This record gives sequence, structure tokens and C-alpha cells, in this order.
Amino acid sequence: MEINERVEKLRILTKKIIAFKMIPFVTAAIIVLFIAKILAINEVIKVYLILGVFIVFIFVFLECEKRIGNIKMRCELLCEKEWCSMIDCSIYESERGFTDTEFNYFEIAKLDKKYYSNNFFKGTYKGVDIRQADVVIYREDYINDNWETTTYFDGRILEFTIDKITANNVKVFSKGYDSRLDIKDSRVDIDNLFFNDNFDVFAPEPSEAQKLLTNEMIEHLLILQNRNRSIGVRFDERLVYVAINGARPFEVASMDDVSYEEKIAVMKAEIQIAIDLIEGLGLVDEETE
Repeated sequence: MEINERVEKLRILTKKIIAFKMIPFVTAAIIVLFIAKILAINEVIKVYLILGVFIVFIFVFLECEKRIGNIKMRCELLCEKEWCSMIDCSIYESERGFTDTEFNYFEIAKLDKKYYSNNFFKGTYKGVDIRQADVVIYREDYINDNWETTTYFDGRILEFTIDKITANNVKVFSKGYDSRLDIKDSRVDIDNLFFNDNFDVFAPEPSEAQKLLTNEMIEHLLILQNRNRSIGVRFDERLVYVAINGARPFEVASMDDVSYEEKIAVMKAEIQIAIDLIEGLGLVDEETE
């Protein structure tokens, strides 16, 4: 069965289950209203009837949740299968993300009171291990009798692991990227005026940053920054972290907002961005080419 047929089958099945999920609500409401009008009925029977309605409602509700969960799992497996044609050992879990402890270790942005992460993905491309997840960082403050929400980061984080990277804590942030980190390292000017106008580079050893940022890497960072104005990159001994603020393409507000086919197409395009980053930043080891 082709992917178009499979995703269409999943989409139709999901709609049927969601519609079926509403039946207990409607049934319970009708029965409760009916019972309330039969004033002559025994009060004990009323209680048993209402209790029976809610037991049936809970059973059907849990069964629908189980079936929807199974469909989501099948969709995740379908995504994994399609992505395997692009990268190796792909795993996708929509409810999983980076923990706040992991994110804090990345040192790519500052945590705040509220943290949420999901749409976890990992795989391998030409010897480079990839992990990515959507991340939201925000805080809520009660000001003048109203709750106000301030969002600091709403995007995706990518982590690449490769032995080729030996630089120590080199941060490359676009001018539009606000990490809110307390950076104590000195700002480093690269031998590219246009790049210096668009990025801030920080490193404990300026020579490491100069050596790390090749012309090819600079060109790709400028392309990425032109596509997503707010980006941050950190290089730190075998690890590269990339933060793209303002982009969470893996996130879908509800199951009906987009078809599975469209969602998979979007996700494949975003996996391609990860591949382009690996190639463009020169992370692939020549031995794996």
C-alpha cells in the first residue's frame, strides 16, 4: 500500500474515533435530562441509572483514548519508516522531548519558570548522531489582577554528536537571537565583516573560533539565518547544538488541522534541514563519505 493510501486510511479512522468519542457526552446528557423529567421514579433507581450512565461513559472514553493512542503510535511508526529512506535508525516520539536538565546542559538558552518539550526525533546520518525536539520556554506573572505570559523561546533544538568537533564552548548567535545567558567569554570578531554584522561569536579561546568557522560554515550559517532570523549554535567537544527560535513545524494544534500526508511531508522537509546542517557545517567525517 502506498504512503498516500496509508495516511488517508489513518486520517479517516482517526476522524471516526473522534466522532465516536462524542457519543458518550451526548448520550449521558440525554439520559440525565430524561431522568430528571420523570419525577415519579424512585430516587434510588435514579441514582443507579445515573451511575450506570457514567460507568458506560468512562469505559467508552478510555477505550477511545486507547484507540487514538494506537493510531498516534502507528502514525509515529509510519513517520519513522518514511524517514529511514533519508537517515539511519530513525525514532520519533510525539509526546517525548528534552528534559529541562538536558536543555540546561545544552547552554543554548536560559531556562525559566515554564518549560515544555515534545516531538522528539533521533537518527544517524553519515556517522553523525542526531537528536531534535520542539521546545517552549515561558513564564507567567500575575500583574494588575491579570496573568501575563512572556514567551522567551518557541522553536526547535537540534543536537549533533561527532568526534570531529574539538572546539570548547564556542557560541555563535545571530543578532536576532536572545539566549538570555550570562556569557562571560569575550566576543570574537571573524575575518568576515558581513558575518560579524549578523552574528555574535563568543569563545574562551578566540583562536578556536577562528579555526572552527570556515568559509563554508560561515556561508551556511548566513543561509540559515536568512531563513530563520533567530538562531543560536554552540560547539563543545564532539557536540553541536542548534537552536531555531520561532519554528516548530512538528507541532500540530489538533489532529484535524492537517492531514497525515501533509504532516509527514513537513517533517521530511525539516529532517532535510538537519541533513543540510550536517553537510553545510562540515560535520561529516571524510572517512564516512
